[in-house]
Amino acid sequence: KCGYDRAQEWRNYLEKNPCRYFDRDLIPHLIHSNRRMIDFVNATTTSHPEEEQQGVTLLQNSTTAFNAIIAGYVREYPNGKIISWDETYNNTKNMIHHHY
Repeated sequence: KCGYDRAQEWRNYLEKNPCRYFDRDLIPHLIHSNRRMIDFVNATTTSHPEEEQQGVTLLQNSTTAFNAIIAGYVREYPNGKIISWDETYNNTKNMIHHHY
């Protein structure tokens, strides 16, 4: 219940003044969340972690993320191959076919 109550507080805060929320509050919170995620998954592996942080982002869902990965792979390796099995989700197969 604690998480639900906190989420409701944020919804109420946003609804009181949406412009304030989107103009002043949202971006700093997204940056904070992104940095926490980077630390959690130990994404900093070089001596310049601020440079790596520029290559990490939060996405809406796993489908968006996987589609971005496939699109990036196709751009980097235009003659590359992606292997999928019969058990692969249809949505994943559709993303692969869309890019190849």
